[in-house]
Amino acid sequence: MATDPSVGGEAAAPPPAAAPTPAVSLLGVIGPFDPTQEEWREYAERLVHYFVANDIASEGKQRAILLTAVGPGTYRLLKTLASPKKLDELTVTQLVDLASKHYNPKPSPIVKRFEFNCRSQ
Repeated sequence: MATDPSVGGEAAAPPPAAAPTPAVSLLGVIGPFDPTQEEWREYAERLVHYFVANDIASEGKQRAILLTAVGPGTYRLLKTLASPKKLDELTVTQLVDLASKHYNPKPSPIVKRFEFNCRSQ
């Protein structure tokens, strides 16, 4: 019989706390993509190494990690580039290719020809 603690008796023991679930420890950290610090190709390579180091083979998990790790600016960019498709409909390879084409566009032959013809000796 438990007594009321406000009357001067002892309080009933609280129920035992549930055992905490073990946290999954991942190796390494993937921060948000910052175009002033690194190129997209380098970021994509680091992401592949992160997947290998943590044994992440599921396409869905890889896509989720990519989309949460890139940061809000790059996420918005990918969403715009993928439109009208949703980001969940694309593979990791397709998402990386979209960003690669944006951050490292193929040079225009007209511009390259102009630069070549403007050379000075």
